[in-house]
Amino acid sequence: MIEMLLEDNFLSDKASDFAYPVKSHRRLAITLEYDGTNYRGFQPQTGELTVQGELERALKGLTGIPTKTWGAGRTDAGAHAMGQVVAFDTEAKHSLGTFTKALNAVLPADIRVQKAWDMDAGFNPRFHAVSRVYRYLILNQVNSSPLHDRFVYHHRGYLNVPLMNEAVEELIGTHDFRQFCMRRSLGNRNTIRTMTAASVTMNGRLIQIELEADGFLPHQVRSICGTLIRVGKGILSIGEFATLLQSDQQVNAGPVLPAKGLYLIRVNFGPNWNCVKFPTP
Repeated sequence: MIEMLLEDNFLSDKASDFAYPVKSHRRLAITLEYDGTNYRGFQPQTGELTVQGELERALKGLTGIPTKTWGAGRTDAGAHAMGQVVAFDTEAKHSLGTFTKALNAVLPADIRVQKAWDMDAGFNPRFHAVSRVYRYLILNQVNSSPLHDRFVYHHRGYLNVPLMNEAVEELIGTHDFRQFCMRRSLGNRNTIRTMTAASVTMNGRLIQIELEADGFLPHQVRSICGTLIRVGKGILSIGEFATLLQSDQQVNAGPVLPAKGLYLIRVNFGPNWNCVKFPTP
């Protein structure tokens, strides 16, 4: 595959860069963008098509060696990403630009590497992330749109966006978020998280809910967004929304919205790893 790409003048590096790897390992980090519609999430699952599975298959095709990858977040089935960060070790010595182009040439069209970095051997995108930014998109108009359907949740009724934005600001700070996740998937997991930013804005007919926190629980973002819709419809007051953070009841939280409107936008790292930076989409 590499030789074929070189014959097409797709890459500038020599084929020997791939054929004769150096003996020492490199740890690379990449930013991955993908349309998650056709995948059962990011993390590999037996017998299922996943983003991480496709990436590892492509890496083995390029290097000839099975390659284990580590992602910064486990996006749900059908969810998307603009800034997923993945790390892996390789013995190949070719340039970052060559590696990115070659990998994109063999990945499915709905998965793309946007940037690559050489990292220190200790870097792990999951454990060294200090925050993650998720975005949820709602198309708020009477009729659905075939141009948006794979990427947004459609809500036909009126939503009070300023009220939703006022409500979501109640989430900023350190709270127990167990009311906004699937109880059966929690086990003994710690449900305390720190939300550092939260907003609801509208651009045309698209409502954008953006949340940044040091970590997220299963289905937390989608449940928060479903609850915010109840606020926007006037079913739930801001005060009632805020009390969910202190209540052990889950009657008024949710529903969990479909994953197709959810995006992992960015992963932020501490100063020791500040070479991994992304432009704001």
